[in-house]
Amino acid sequence: MLATWGLRDAPRHGVSREHVLALFLLSWLAGWAGARVWFVIEHRELLREPLWRWILHPSLGGFSSYGGLLSGLAAAGVYARSAKLPLRKLADTAARGLCFFGVAARLGCFFAGCCYGRPTALPWAVSAAPGTLAARRFGDFAALHPVQLYEAAAVVLIGWLAAARPASFAGATFLRVAASYSAVRLFVDALRGDAHLIAGGLPSNQWISLMILALSAGLLWAARRD
Repeated sequence: MLATWGLRDAPRHGVSREHVLALFLLSWLAGWAGARVWFVIEHRELLREPLWRWILHPSLGGFSSYGGLLSGLAAAGVYARSAKLPLRKLADTAARGLCFFGVAARLGCFFAGCCYGRPTALPWAVSAAPGTLAARRFGDFAALHPVQLYEAAAVVLIGWLAAARPASFAGATFLRVAASYSAVRLFVDALRGDAHLIAGGLPSNQWISLMILALSAGLLWAARRD
């Protein structure tokens, strides 16, 4: 889906489809590795397992979306610089695809039982399936916030708005998506029950969200002033 939307949006942003495909492959590989490594860092108990098990074994959890996003963006930046491509236009080209990739990832998290929410008495709570990470922490069939679905629904809206609103300058679409997504993550992560790496009273993912929100909002504000 990410590659499909990127190829579809490439001509509109003046980027060749060949570069989009190469960028997608490189970013996907880097994102996959970064997502898994950051997940293991967040869940440090996995480091007690043999190396081959925590690298890929499905029973030991999944991936970190921020780990994948940041490592994928870093790889994209290196590729754009080496190929002398307009990074801001590439970012706009990938913006909608990243949204739909995020939706698919969060639905996968929901069915896998990872990235789960805190216990709640709300009527739309979901039950922790026996054997999942959520059940190990809160007990079998514990009623939890469906935070994965909250985030998926929000990202669908972000992607739709990104497509509906024209960009006022190169990079604007990507920055709006980044600011919107990080704001959503600040809310959703406050309801998660699997938070690790607490620092200064906040989970690491919320610190990352704050930094991305401040940076993207600052760049948007600076561009409008110019």
